[in-house]
Amino acid sequence: MYILNMFFIQRVFFLELWNDSKLVSKSRMEDASKDLLIEIDKILQQNEISMKHIHRVHSLSGPGSFSSIRIAYSTIIALQKVFNHIQYASFYLNDLIKNPNNLLIQLNKNIFILFQDEWKVIFKKQLDQNVTYQTIAENIEQNITKNTNQNIGREGQHISESSDKAISSNQTILNSSYNANINNNDNKYHIIHNIGERMVNQGEQIYGKNYNNQINSQNSDITNKINAPSDAIKKPLYVHMPVIMQEK
Repeated sequence: MYILNMFFIQRVFFLELWNDSKLVSKSRMEDASKDLLIEIDKILQQNEISMKHIHRVHSLSGPGSFSSIRIAYSTIIALQKVFNHIQYASFYLNDLIKNPNNLLIQLNKNIFILFQDEWKVIFKKQLDQNVTYQTIAENIEQNITKNTNQNIGREGQHISESSDKAISSNQTILNSSYNANINNNDNKYHIIHNIGERMVNQGEQIYGKNYNNQINSQNSDITNKINAPSDAIKKPLYVHMPVIMQEK
């Protein structure tokens, strides 16, 4: 069963192709507004398949960069309208992590969003040096280049290995395209690399193995419309900056 994952770190997008529980290809792009659909076509061609072979598409619905959320959401909705044989699901980032408290996403040099029971905007000066924050980052061991798909094969298994310990921010912990400014403070971070694998597992929980067996029993008839759970595709989650009223 082939699965497409779309997720983003700030404005950098990642596209993954999975075959059941095995990651087979991955692409990275910095201008998803122009490149995302092109990269989907490339990753399919390089693996000699087409959209008719895709059983499921996963995406993130936030939070994060507003433009990234809009691109991801509009893409999964457009695909759903065209390819109705596919199972679709999107997730909030905190849905993918067992204990999402203190999950931190950097929006720019001084502004972050932090999950503590709910998402809120905080400033860099508000980060607590006594707290170990969680954050997501691309697995730099994969050496994925811009707009280039690479067949990962069995080596892709290392994507499931997230950091088991907190590391200080003065270490090289993140892809250079993401969160370089975090390294300018003295906080500690637990780095989560395996977002794609978490999406695959979460999609399995939504649709279930029996649902997969139902699709496999359709004898390659991809015209059958999939009746997905009503909440399988989450609405975009935008975390807005609070408005501070100045006293006159």
